[in-house]
Amino acid sequence: AGKKGGAAESKAPAPKGKANSLQVRKQGSKQFADLQVGDDVEAFLGEHPYVKGFLPHAEDAELYKQHSETGFPETPNLRRWYEHMESFTEMERSAWKSFGA
Repeated sequence: AGKKGGAAESKAPAPKGKANSLQVRKQGSKQFADLQVGDDVEAFLGEHPYVKGFLPHAEDAELYKQHSETGFPETPNLRRWYEHMESFTEMERSAWKSFGA
């Protein structure tokens, strides 16, 4: 009986759970939780689904309304976020609480 070869035996160990990565990102997002006008929302949305982190807030609804009046965003992360915001009804968006409330 020789050595058994095969792909199953040569697999590298699975990476640690995605939950760990998610927790790190959530903790990191706290430093950006106070986004103000003029901050780089485009860059923030590259790492977060909403303008205040990982949950929708009234600030998302407010920015969505602004873009609805001024035009479709041209940058990729804002465009993705805007299209996602369109999936919510006006009633849903109006029910979101302000960040920190």
